[in-house]
Amino acid sequence: MTSQQAEIFDFIVNRRGGTVLKHGEDAVRAEVLSAFGKKAGTFAYVAGDEVVAAVRRWVGENAGTRRCLVIGGGDGTLMSAVEQILGRDDVMLGVLPLGTQNFVARQLGFSADFKKAAAQYKSGGSAGMDVGEVNGMHFLVGITLDRNSLDYFEGREQLRDNNRISALRKSFAAAAGVLGGKSSRFTVFSDESKAGREIEGRIVAITNNSIVPQAIRRLPYNMATYRDAVTRVMGKRKSAGKLSLYVFKGGLFGAPALAPDVLRGTWDASKFIEKETAARFLVRDGGAGGEKSIILDGEIKKVQYPLKVKIIPRGVKMFRPE
Repeated sequence: MTSQQAEIFDFIVNRRGGTVLKHGEDAVRAEVLSAFGKKAGTFAYVAGDEVVAAVRRWVGENAGTRRCLVIGGGDGTLMSAVEQILGRDDVMLGVLPLGTQNFVARQLGFSADFKKAAAQYKSGGSAGMDVGEVNGMHFLVGITLDRNSLDYFEGREQLRDNNRISALRKSFAAAAGVLGGKSSRFTVFSDESKAGREIEGRIVAITNNSIVPQAIRRLPYNMATYRDAVTRVMGKRKSAGKLSLYVFKGGLFGAPALAPDVLRGTWDASKFIEKETAARFLVRDGGAGGEKSIILDGEIKKVQYPLKVKIIPRGVKMFRPE
């Protein structure tokens, strides 16, 4: 449920965001200010390394007022802002999808088109949102631990860098791993399994339940539809305030059977998914340990195992569209 609509919306925008670079700063500013009309306040472009300082200044001047700070950029830009206001209930934060992937914005229910997303601010309001933490890093959506997911995201990065052959190889490895049975092994401890248990799966993820699956209803299904579906599968509706661990075991037969559930937003009930819900998880790598990569809110990050994962209840107040 949402509440407390803002009277004025101020904007801090990363000028290196993918959408900004594509359309140009003047065009993006004009479109955004036009969509917000009389509710548009200040609008500032900043470099990526200036986001933290800009947010801190805004908070110092506007905390406790009926103004909403809208962050324009991708997932990294948004998380930089979120970390400046963790635990505060006197600041409402919004987001415009002006980055490349915009994973968090899509999970919150915003359109991938920044013009349509700006129009969504006409209805909605603030909602307290849980924030996840893993080894001191924060996330809004979740973390993914398995090798298959890492192959996919590494392929995406290489495609972005125009390394098409390597990107194709990584994407093929990810698909083959999910369908053919390349599993990752971990030992997991939680509030529910204090003695620890072994898990093994082709996809292994821990998610923030503040964001729930959304059905994809439009036809025909095309690449954009499937992309939307895949980026909206996190969360479990009745477990807010906790994290959920998901392990996909399906392989060659399970993946095709799971696809309709993904499109309907009901994948978390699939028989091919093993799940556990808890406020904290401790995850040990099944291999040699040491520094490894994980996917955090759609970005590849280096971490040192074991992973200490916890939830910060209602850690940030976010604008969510209706």
